Amino acid sequence: MTLSLESLSAVTAQGEAAQLVHFPASLPSVSPARYTEQPMKALVFLDVEEGPNQPLSLQLVFSALEPERHVLRVRTYDRGDTNGTWHDVVAWNNDGTSKIATGVKVEDSGQAYAYLIYGGDGGVRLRPAGSADWAIAAPGQWGESHLLLTEDQDIEWA
Repeated sequence: MTLSLESLSAVTAQGEAAQLVHFPASLPSVSPARYTEQPMKALVFLDVEEGPNQPLSLQLVFSALEPERHVLRVRTYDRGDTNGTWHDVVAWNNDGTSKIATGVKVEDSGQAYAYLIYGGDGGVRLRPAGSADWAIAAPGQWGESHLLLTEDQDIEWA
């Protein structure tokens, strides 16, 4: 079977016609392309704004490999700490409110996959595990736009 190139319509992932393309009748016919249909991966759109929690404004897109889950704590390896230190983590909003952080396994070009930890419009906020209340001015606390961790063992899931 051949496909005539006189009239070909493109179809979006939702099955809707996107456009109609007309080619001159003098072009040769071609065989239909063969492909294996694979399910589309869920996309995670990260939109973080500059604010009191952290200084970056960014928009990133990640391909999720697993469903999202809530995150309570993460282990970080800052300042030469080879054993790591556990920190509470929350989703932080620029209005000063917080909620539980979210994590998801995503594609990563250098590592094959990584664990994205993300939160509110102000990113995520970290503090030493079990320390004082959440506050911008609290000692030992800091904000990040998001975290990318390589090991599942460095995440305490809710």
